[in-house]
Amino acid sequence: HGRNVVIYPKCIGCGQCVPLCPRNALSLEKAEKGRHAVIDKERCIGCYECVTACKQGAIGVDTPNEYSDFAERMAEYAYGAVKGKEGRICYLNFLLNVTPQCDCAGWSEPAIVPDLGILASEDPVALDTACFELVKEAHSLIPLGEHGAHSCGYDKFSALHPNTRGWHQVEYAESIGMGSRDYELITV
Repeated sequence: HGRNVVIYPKCIGCGQCVPLCPRNALSLEKAEKGRHAVIDKERCIGCYECVTACKQGAIGVDTPNEYSDFAERMAEYAYGAVKGKEGRICYLNFLLNVTPQCDCAGWSEPAIVPDLGILASEDPVALDTACFELVKEAHSLIPLGEHGAHSCGYDKFSALHPNTRGWHQVEYAESIGMGSRDYELITV
């Protein structure tokens, strides 16, 4: 499972991550210049609550492959929740206020693309594929590093978080039978 690490130059020792850990794997320790967070790797279960909570971006993972493991677990858990309910569920994605961080964080950053609408499907994989591609083709509202300030046709999430592979979750969900990446976009 994923193993989080503290990026010490970025950690300001605010402690906001500590109470969020469900396994009490985080603590604050004294450092040369104040204090910083420390993660007990034996207790860490790789839930990434601390990663989303850290506004300084001071908590990450050991290797990019660990993001892939997390994405696969997310797809498996989602599939487990809906398995056997095919044909009785409609999925909705709101492409409104699309921000660079996970929307499960209790804070937000500026949107990366204009609002693109609300999409619906009975196939969650097709829906996520369509959403990903719409964001990819949209005009960027924020700088994307080396790819220019307003790149259309570029994976904005990878540009902002180079070690992540968001597309992997969609591919994996298709590979386990959750749906298909094929879709037809119908506007109403």
